[in-house]
Amino acid sequence: EIWDRLASPERKALMAVKEETLDSVVALAPPNRGFAVGYAHRSPLYWADPEYDATERMAGLETGPAWGRLVETLPTAAEARSRLERLRVPILLILGKLDFVIPYTAWEGLINGLPNIQYILLEEDSHNPQTESPELVDPILMDWMAGG
Repeated sequence: EIWDRLASPERKALMAVKEETLDSVVALAPPNRGFAVGYAHRSPLYWADPEYDATERMAGLETGPAWGRLVETLPTAAEARSRLERLRVPILLILGKLDFVIPYTAWEGLINGLPNIQYILLEEDSHNPQTESPELVDPILMDWMAGG
């Protein structure tokens, strides 16, 4: 839904082209690099700048045996909400509105009404706001860590 509503026609067109070549690009990568190569290739989903080349950022990243276990053990939304309700520590959640992989709307239902969560949505960022806008994220983080 977020993709349909917020992605520009240019972003959608670029993603369509990238999806056509994704399998061949990943097939050329070593098996332990498939995730990193695919992530870099699918930039319109992960980055505010849909043409951003994350290849260098992903250099050296390998998918280890824990990855499969992590994916298999992801909680349901109800389980995640239940776990968040039990937490009493302060939580800072900074999300980008242009994150098409894990959209902000998925989080809002999980955190709505939880008093220990400070939620900030950055309008021009995506899946990586700390990388895309450190000039925005760093002061927020520093202020939060200082108790502000």
